[in-house]
Amino acid sequence: LPQRNEAELQTFYANRGVALQQAGDLTAAALALGRAADIAERTSGADFKTAWVPRAKHARTLHLSGDRGAALPLFEALMARMPGPEASTPDASTVREDFGERLAAEGRPELGIPLLRAALAGFQQKANFEFDQRRCRRNLGDALARAGQMAEARRVLALSLTDYEAHDPPASQPLAAARERWARLLLDLGDLPQAQVQFQQVVAAA
Repeated sequence: LPQRNEAELQTFYANRGVALQQAGDLTAAALALGRAADIAERTSGADFKTAWVPRAKHARTLHLSGDRGAALPLFEALMARMPGPEASTPDASTVREDFGERLAAEGRPELGIPLLRAALAGFQQKANFEFDQRRCRRNLGDALARAGQMAEARRVLALSLTDYEAHDPPASQPLAAARERWARLLLDLGDLPQAQVQFQQVVAAA
């Protein structure tokens, strides 16, 4: 439309990207999220905080699709625009969480953990959504486990799961994801009976 609303157009592409990602089409999802990020940067400028999360979601989806060569420079460019952790905003915390989670997932948890710690500290000061802290704790716990820091991973993942159980419906996907990650930690620690209980709850909910 000649007089299109750029904010609505950005929202459309972002929602389309989420739908495609959930449907398993990561390549198409990255294209849609890239369009959303382009519109955000064209509207406000790449240095303004409202453009950071759209580009982070684009970079994360590229990384999920296997295109690390495209994703990592986008994350690095975003990090160069971030304020220091002491002046963090929810947008900056989200970028740090997405980047830290992806670094841990690709086998570099030692680089992801400081970003996830900073993100969690930022969300504890101010968050966009009430679930930001427990999601970030789950990602931090995952990174700690990948780094072999099992005692702290157990503490952090237990806190995350307890928070999910208190706030999410029993059959919700976020709760299932937190329970599944807790079960894998129990499996790694050799607690097979409790791991089985948790896995069975995930299957029952699914």
